[in-house]
Amino acid sequence: MIGARRVLLLCADRGIPWLGPSGASAHLRGIAGALQRRGLEVTVAVPALSDERGAVTDAPDLRVVTHPPRPRSRWLAEWRETRDARRLTKKALAGRTVDWIWERYALACDGGVRSDLPVLLEVNAPLTLERARYDRLRRARYAHRLERSVLRRAERVVAVSGWLADWCSEQGAAEVRHVPNGSALEPGDRARGRQRWQLEGTVAAFVGSLKPWHALEELAVLADQHPELTVVVAGTGPVAPPVHPRVRHLGHLDQADLSDLLAAADIGLAPSTSSAPPWFCPLKVVDYRAAGLPVLATATPEVAHLLQEHPWQDWSTEPSTLRSLLATTAPPRPRTWDTVVDEALAVRCPPIEPVLPTKSERSAS
Repeated sequence: MIGARRVLLLCADRGIPWLGPSGASAHLRGIAGALQRRGLEVTVAVPALSDERGAVTDAPDLRVVTHPPRPRSRWLAEWRETRDARRLTKKALAGRTVDWIWERYALACDGGVRSDLPVLLEVNAPLTLERARYDRLRRARYAHRLERSVLRRAERVVAVSGWLADWCSEQGAAEVRHVPNGSALEPGDRARGRQRWQLEGTVAAFVGSLKPWHALEELAVLADQHPELTVVVAGTGPVAPPVHPRVRHLGHLDQADLSDLLAAADIGLAPSTSSAPPWFCPLKVVDYRAAGLPVLATATPEVAHLLQEHPWQDWSTEPSTLRSLLATTAPPRPRTWDTVVDEALAVRCPPIEPVLPTKSERSAS
């Protein structure tokens, strides 16, 4: 039964090490900590503790089982991922009594549903579609068939966005819940953050990964339109932020520093392009809510859902838009990982339908 005492938290994705600095690794640790605080006996199974990106030091104190994947051939990638995932699951379950599995879905991984234990499957992206989008899916028919099988055999599927929830249902998942991401952000110190990074005047923050669809060039446009504004960017990725005298790139920050930076800021930024994948639940927006920042973001259904009753505006560089946001009060609205786990494990959970409000409704919130 899902929710019984002994749980295996399984993530076979080789790109999500337990101690990794990425948002996905932080997400995994957030779920693990929330399960542990519920009084559950948690075992974590991941391919590796860390990789070349480094390791954090604030992970929950849990039993962690690793099984490093073998080198994979480009043309046999999906088959070898299945093999590695099954071996990881078998190692984690060997000699251990587990009541159920919370599994973060990884492409071509069916280790959880093959165990005959109840599985809560957490889906963060339609992985066959995502890999095909970037021309990295080699055995498409095999991967699609396995993906549908895993979704249909899981006892419960938790999707982080409304788009994903619909997609999971279309693939045949029996019970699907829309449960957005959480945040481990703690209250920061505004004075300390401003002093550390020498910030003055109005400060706008962009945090998280730097991807092509994040419309980072808009940050320079925003700075040009507002001479009093300093834009700070905290994060790393394949795209560099624009070069501008008032756009500062701080690189990756740990959780404590990120808390201080957002406390030092006056507004949170989340622009995106039309090419942005529609299935994402933007962690940056959850962090802005938790820090009590009004948000300037490209209007998407998931952004609208996350920012219900929170001041925000559709992306615009017009001076009146920024003035309107800065004139609002945004109390902190943390969405903790404990809340995420509670919603995922609730016996009954009403469906959530994200509604995109009008611009006038957003301005009035």
